[in-house]
Amino acid sequence: MTTFERELTAHCGQILEVLAAADVPCAWPRGTLPTAPDAWVALRPTLEALWVSAQAARWIEDAIRTAPATYAPALVPFPGSGVQVLMVRLHPLSLFVLHGRHPAAKAYWRWHRQVQLALLKHGYYDPVTNHTPPAARQLDAMECREAGRALFNQIGPGFGDVLAGDRPTTAEGRRIFGYLVTDDEGQQHFLRESDRPEAPDEDEEMGDA
Repeated sequence: MTTFERELTAHCGQILEVLAAADVPCAWPRGTLPTAPDAWVALRPTLEALWVSAQAARWIEDAIRTAPATYAPALVPFPGSGVQVLMVRLHPLSLFVLHGRHPAAKAYWRWHRQVQLALLKHGYYDPVTNHTPPAARQLDAMECREAGRALFNQIGPGFGDVLAGDRPTTAEGRRIFGYLVTDDEGQQHFLRESDRPEAPDEDEEMGDA
């Protein structure tokens, strides 16, 4: 089990403890080893237990309806009541926990954000190795990193580059992004990336020397 899988299981397990305390129906597929990320949970009771607002819950339900292959929703008869309950897999549902105000939801989202940043910068997540992939995974890590940056750059020009800790690679991205600088009088000003001087090329530096 990788560090990511171990930490994912731990965080999903904390969410399941919250759901169990709230008597939220949970189930696992038959013939599989029960692990927290693979659990199926009742959608609406889960959102309530994680303190998701009603407005956010409606948006989440709409998102799940438009992507059934991702969230695998299923109507399951609740024993003894004749009522059908909408169940979804916990792992993909956990991507929505940023809308939850419960401490377990907040803890998951802080961890997941660190995973995303590591993937954007290194293409691999493992704090033990400072996110350095093993030799057999280096090519996969490079492809993952570039795919992640491209995805976020599609959301906004330069967004993926900035999240990865780099300068935007396009003129539009450099026009949008920048940072605060403080002058000698203590006043702060916004400096766009497009206004920053370009770093000298290494070959030019060697030639000047």
